[in-house]
Amino acid sequence: MDNRNVFVAIALSMSVLLFWGAFFETPRKTAEQNNTQQVEKNNNKSSIAPTINQPIIIKKVTREEAINKNKRIKIENDNIIGSLSLEGALIDDISFKKHKQKVVDGENTVFLYPQETENGFFIETGWTSIGNKIKVPSNNSVWTVKGNNTLTEKSPVIIQWDNKEGIVFEKKIELDDKYLFKISQQIKNNTNNSIELFPYAQMTRNKIPDDIQNFYIQHEGFIGVFDEELKEDDYDDVKEKKIVRESNEGWLGITDKYWMTAFVPEAGKNFKSTFLYDEGFKANYIINKPTVINQSSTGINELRLFVAAKEVETIDSYAENQNIKKFDLVIDWGWFYFFTKPLFFVIDYLFKISGNFGTAIVLLTIALRLIFFPLANFSFKSMAKMKAVQPEMMRLKELHKDDKVKLQQEMMALYRKEKINPASGCLPVLIQIPFFFCNL
Repeated sequence: MDNRNVFVAIALSMSVLLFWGAFFETPRKTAEQNNTQQVEKNNNKSSIAPTINQPIIIKKVTREEAINKNKRIKIENDNIIGSLSLEGALIDDISFKKHKQKVVDGENTVFLYPQETENGFFIETGWTSIGNKIKVPSNNSVWTVKGNNTLTEKSPVIIQWDNKEGIVFEKKIELDDKYLFKISQQIKNNTNNSIELFPYAQMTRNKIPDDIQNFYIQHEGFIGVFDEELKEDDYDDVKEKKIVRESNEGWLGITDKYWMTAFVPEAGKNFKSTFLYDEGFKANYIINKPTVINQSSTGINELRLFVAAKEVETIDSYAENQNIKKFDLVIDWGWFYFFTKPLFFVIDYLFKISGNFGTAIVLLTIALRLIFFPLANFSFKSMAKMKAVQPEMMRLKELHKDDKVKLQQEMMALYRKEKINPASGCLPVLIQIPFFFCNL
């Protein structure tokens, strides 16, 4: 009977998971695909649209060679260190100072790589036009520095590029004390005509990370929140088909197990986001309404960029202080978010007290055992009662083996007499299943 209860519990658990997958996950994905197809159809209706095209770079050089081959602006605060390439104004060299590759004497964890390298992962921002009629900076354009040439939390940098046709592009880049970049893109129109340009931002990753785990409870790949709806797309999904969405607010990016990059477009502006594979995995957005710059005037666009370690307190503080809805979901808390996140804070508190994660896990396990002891004890008592009436159940089965209806009636009478509920041994187990998944 003990084994039977275990099998019943497993069967019920699997039923819950299959039910969830069938009725919640699949319809949501189908609806997402339908929405994507609809957006693509709408986009195809317009034969004139701004495009984001950059030259393909051959990826053969080492990281050090790529960094040393052109002029750069140094980037550093208490948490990150790296540089910005003046060729293309690319943020392509970022390492995390407080997160090491090895516990003892480890080097900084490297996250962003120049585009020419095999593991290239870099950020670009800029402008585009309909039909590419206006000369705008590309990844090969060399920018010049105005003033300060080191980006820190106290010292922003300004870079500039002149298209030699009367239009000057300027970027002001600011960095806070952790992982937030604020980028202001300005255009000075010195021509005699008004111009229309569309601001965009794009992150490109040359290939899937070597250390990706593809564990079903941990998402790694493309992520975004569009009009408060979370969307997660795997690398394989994006490689198979371009995914396009439109939104009035939100954010988008690429997430790893421990690290993430994300764009937050300028508030109040409708944008189109695209996840695609084209000589590399790309996540980009473009503002749908053009910025109109009249003659002898200036236009500006602002965006926020996160290149961050997935530190819970840091991400939560950004979500609140920067007013970014559901930004905390960049950390994958799994299906049981409402259990997992509080449990994390508990174990983190225990770690800060004990100074050891092993001890914190043991303390949390003891606490959970104590909390669930009444349920477990009730389950054990129920199973003991079932075991006690096992001989009588076997006798009834033998006595009424040819009359199934009579057997069921006698069994129910026995349960009422002994005050036994056959399901009472399994229900406490089902209640504990979410907490089991939270601890995975």
